[in-house]
Amino acid sequence: MLDATGAGYSLVAAIGAEFPAVPLGLGFTLDGIGGLIAIHRRVDTDALRASLRTPAGMGDIFFPADPVAQADRITTDLATYFPSANGRHVFGPAVKFGWGTPTMVRGELAVLLELPAPARGVVLGTVSAKLPTVDHAIVDLNVDVVGEVDFAQKRVAIDASLRNSTIAGFPITGDMAFRMAWGSPPSFALAIGGFHSQFPTPPGFPELRRIQIPLGAGDDPRLDAQGFLALTSNTAQIGARIDLYASAGPLNIKGGLGFETLLTFSPFQLQVDVWAGVALRRGTSTLASIHFDGHLSGPKPWRLDGKACLSLWFVDLCVPIHVSFGGGDAVALPSRQIWPALHEALATPAAWASAVPPGLAAAVTAPASGAVPATRLEPCATLTVTQKVVPLDRQITAFAHGRPEGVDRFRVTGVQFGASAVPAADITSVTEWFAPAQFEEMSEADKLSRPGFEQMVGGVSIGAATIRAGAPLVRALDYDTVVVVNGERQVASGYRPTRDQQIEGTLVATSARPPLRATGAAAFLPPAGQPPRLRLVEETFVIASTDELAPRWDLAAAGTRGQVELALRAHLAANPGDAGRLQVVPSFEVAA
Repeated sequence: MLDATGAGYSLVAAIGAEFPAVPLGLGFTLDGIGGLIAIHRRVDTDALRASLRTPAGMGDIFFPADPVAQADRITTDLATYFPSANGRHVFGPAVKFGWGTPTMVRGELAVLLELPAPARGVVLGTVSAKLPTVDHAIVDLNVDVVGEVDFAQKRVAIDASLRNSTIAGFPITGDMAFRMAWGSPPSFALAIGGFHSQFPTPPGFPELRRIQIPLGAGDDPRLDAQGFLALTSNTAQIGARIDLYASAGPLNIKGGLGFETLLTFSPFQLQVDVWAGVALRRGTSTLASIHFDGHLSGPKPWRLDGKACLSLWFVDLCVPIHVSFGGGDAVALPSRQIWPALHEALATPAAWASAVPPGLAAAVTAPASGAVPATRLEPCATLTVTQKVVPLDRQITAFAHGRPEGVDRFRVTGVQFGASAVPAADITSVTEWFAPAQFEEMSEADKLSRPGFEQMVGGVSIGAATIRAGAPLVRALDYDTVVVVNGERQVASGYRPTRDQQIEGTLVATSARPPLRATGAAAFLPPAGQPPRLRLVEETFVIASTDELAPRWDLAAAGTRGQVELALRAHLAANPGDAGRLQVVPSFEVAA
């Protein structure tokens, strides 16, 4: 497909060739090869993800059954998924494969790369499975997948949806999504069918349909089954439910049962919310019903708390339930010593680094050699030591799936170079991203509501606010002027540029204007010597009253959520009467 205007052009072309199956081993066969090239175009991953939930899915771009008859549809898909973008180019191979004898699983996979910087990798795939055989398929699953690796934003995103799928003749629908970021802040979330009903959807995570199978012959009677599975940095979640409806004349029965769980694996803890009930109704008016809600936790011991209710006409009877069984002490957490792991992390050379302040040039250059040079500290640089094993300046109540043994709080109290101590004013804290659930005893509600990662103190940076320099050494630059006339060199007077001319020359020289300095993040940098117009800062939290959102600066300064949460806990432990009167909120929410 070619799009040309007076200002330029863009091109996108997809190619595919199919041939008799070529065995690859392990039951796999290669059924076709192809690829895509796009000039002055980009990959629209949003359009690809939106197509996952349509009946046709992404469509068959690389290996259509009849490319001539489907030319209009293929052309439209290419224009939608790969729109024009000046300076962006996409290319990559595609394969068609099968598995089984006879073939029971067929799939197509394309791996695309979008250049130049910021580079992105995109994976497009579709898989169809008919089991146990193609002609007598009890399970017929069709899955479309869109994956993206954004190197500039340091994130991975994978989305998948079931399309036109059935199990034993019953349709099955649902979505899956995976998100991982290794930048700032880091994050991780995997969900098949969504999350726990009380779990807030992570920012940027798509809304997912539950994995659902309607088991009825129609709307009446009907039996719907659905479920989900999710993993985050703090939790593991799983749940399912079945809903029933049937009618006879003016009467109908409506009921269901289900559960949602929250699991901690080491030590193993299980929290289950379960419900079940059935009602006899006339239209939408309930004539009689029985219902049970319960909360199960354990093990050692298992506890069941809930209530069972019976409703007859206008009479409601409810019985509370509190049962404990499977006696024994609660699972004891293993003891863990923090200092050996922390000491090992600080002794690692990768924990130490030096950085030269902006505007200054490095004064120390490592010699080129095969051996790894020793770490050198610039005379004007700051020295940073940091680690991601355990946060500093806070009490650690959980560590490595156990309880801390011995010292449970660490902080840098001073730095000394030889016999000289570094002034406290020259020591600043350095934050890193930590998962709070790994270092704090958290309630199940906290695990659901707290962010997966928070910034906590991981080390310190040492460096003076001012730089003491010696006497400057001034050296004039003389340029030799060479004039050649008729092959003979002529004598010419020397040339000495002024300081302003030298600086201006470096700004317009070839080395100052390479393409790499005008692409990616460098394209958005402010002009030299000017501060950025917009600066992003991390979100901070404060303690505020629950009635007026008045900040309580006397209890804690603005900081990360973890720091302020610990300050509030310490205050409530000493002042239990303030429980329910104070809360932790983002700084922008408090009253002015």
